[in-house]
Amino acid sequence: MRVALVIVLLIAAGCQHDESQGLSPRTAATIRETTTVQAYRIASPLAPNFDDLKRTHRLISEYPILEEKPVPPTTARRLVAALTDRKTYGDATDCTFDPGYALQFRRGADTVVFVICFKCGDMDVEPSAAVGEPKATLAINGPAPALHATMRELFPDRAHASR
Repeated sequence: MRVALVIVLLIAAGCQHDESQGLSPRTAATIRETTTVQAYRIASPLAPNFDDLKRTHRLISEYPILEEKPVPPTTARRLVAALTDRKTYGDATDCTFDPGYALQFRRGADTVVFVICFKCGDMDVEPSAAVGEPKATLAINGPAPALHATMRELFPDRAHASR
């Protein structure tokens, strides 16, 4: 009886979340209150020169940054809306994670990094320790038109393959 009560209390407190339903409440709140958003085109971990790039380029998460762009406030609002919309997320796929893009949301010491693979439709969500949430892998719902359109706007000369 006590174990069931503890589990119910943990779920009610928002300490756990169903990854198929999107971001945890704390992570969503952090990106909604963000002050700075950066977008990155990152090197593929499958590239033959990936290890060399890791030594010669700045990194976001564990990925070498090939291109970096500040995200204008209006675009940042569209990204926040897309990333906090449960319709953005779907079922997981069985595919090799080969991300091409990352987004970093910053609010003071709090950061949340999204590492996005449009090929398989998975996204790693990496909140900083200050946010107090664990890393999660979420599946992007194939269409996710707002997310795709916004990334195309930020990196118009790049392909944005989806599953």
